[in-house]
Amino acid sequence: MERYFFRATEREYLTIPAFRVYARNLVSHWLTKLANLAVMLLLSRYVIHALGPAGYGVWSLMVALTSYLGLAELGVRVSTGRYINYYLGRGENGRLNEVVSVSLAFFAVAGGVVVVAAAALAAGFGQLFPKVLASSAHQALWVLPLLGLSLWLGFFSATFVQLLAARQRFDLVNAADLSALAVRAGGTWLVLAAGGGLVALAGVQVVAAGLSAAMLRGMSRRWGPPVRIAWRYVRASMARELLAFGGWAMLNNICIRIVYSAGVAVAAWKLGIEAAAFYSVAILLIDNGRELVNGVNNVFAPELQQAAGRGDLPALRSQCVRGVRMTMLLAIPLLAGFAVFGGQFLRLWLGDSYAVAARTLTLLALANLANLAAMSPLTSLEGLGHVRMIALLSAAEAAANVTLGLGLAAWLGWGIDGLAVGTLVPMLLLGAGVRTWVACRAMRQSARQYAAQTMLHWVSGAALTVCGGMVLGWAIPAHGWMGFVFRVTALCAWYLPVGWYIVLGSQERAAFAARGRSLLIRLGGVKEVPVYETDRTRLN
Repeated sequence: MERYFFRATEREYLTIPAFRVYARNLVSHWLTKLANLAVMLLLSRYVIHALGPAGYGVWSLMVALTSYLGLAELGVRVSTGRYINYYLGRGENGRLNEVVSVSLAFFAVAGGVVVVAAAALAAGFGQLFPKVLASSAHQALWVLPLLGLSLWLGFFSATFVQLLAARQRFDLVNAADLSALAVRAGGTWLVLAAGGGLVALAGVQVVAAGLSAAMLRGMSRRWGPPVRIAWRYVRASMARELLAFGGWAMLNNICIRIVYSAGVAVAAWKLGIEAAAFYSVAILLIDNGRELVNGVNNVFAPELQQAAGRGDLPALRSQCVRGVRMTMLLAIPLLAGFAVFGGQFLRLWLGDSYAVAARTLTLLALANLANLAAMSPLTSLEGLGHVRMIALLSAAEAAANVTLGLGLAAWLGWGIDGLAVGTLVPMLLLGAGVRTWVACRAMRQSARQYAAQTMLHWVSGAALTVCGGMVLGWAIPAHGWMGFVFRVTALCAWYLPVGWYIVLGSQERAAFAARGRSLLIRLGGVKEVPVYETDRTRLN
């Protein structure tokens, strides 16, 4: 029986089981991402200094190139998740066997294509990037195929992740991620300590990906939706259904890869391999921060897609607003901190030479703040099946990103800052602007009302946080790591009332308050009062 927490002063009840699930998933996600962030901060410094700027630039370039090969999955990763939740929302559980079986069969073929393409790319690596040293080009013959193999294993993992996500078991997904992280971190340290190079690093990636895939498969069988995987469920009709949705999802994935990875390739091509290393450092911080925050949207995604599958637009609108508020609650202090204190952090972390990326980091932080605000509307559009519109908007953003970034970086001489501006402007106009407006129309919601419920809150909160950080940066002396930690702590203290009263709405504050009171009751040894659904009243 579902239980509700009784609020004696207002005679209202608030459901808390769903809140517990969200809290469990978010806490596990944040712990995983914080572990990734800690490993990145500690291990990346070691990797960069062990390989040198040139070696690290080559490694970053190979990783970026391999990410493009992930497009061989033709959007089936996204369509698999969409249709798993779609059919669960409609109660057509029998179709799950077909979705999962077709997905895995397709990935088996796509993985082979990836490995062959990686080998072909490795053969021509020296000709494609003539500024790369000959020794690095020779290592590419082994590194790129190994990275392609790790990507293949990641394809299979994606299907099992979607099964667990449909049951809100993100905690199990994060457990697999932590295990793979431990293997990657430990293996990387051992390899570099023993004098190994890029080939050995790529081998570590393969081992970690294999472990993750095996764990996710086992956990999805026990805790995911009940499905049967067999060749008899591989049907052409389901393949067409997945590929029809996945074709536009693939175009969207291509454009997303361009937006987030083209900067490294353009920097290596036009500005030199060291410029690519500096830009990669800024992207590395932003990517980890974005992944930390995007977990909030991932937690809300299954319910958004299942509500869309049922055609329940009121629930979809409510969940979308809640997802934006919760996402921005975490995004604002993190990205505002990058924008204000990024330069000091880079000097302390990697040395004065990498401080050249400080302004680039600030610009990318502001761009991704707008992008994260549009993630819940984007998921709502996917659930409603408007993947074509998503792809076309992403194509426009990618074209603007590359054209503007290349023009500013190479032709006007703005360097890596030009690449960052080329990312910022399209994300602001298309991400926080056009894409959100389109989502409002699809959900039949007034754009003005949506802006009042979300955009007004997070823009005001971000502005106050950045201004507060600038004042704190002026008032608090910067003396080493202690000064930096003091500044960050002061910024967090400043943000607490901003996030609580400005970024969140009344419903989110009530949910947090109710959960806090529930914990206090448990700690005090008092049991919650069970009530039935007929006794429940809605929250304002």
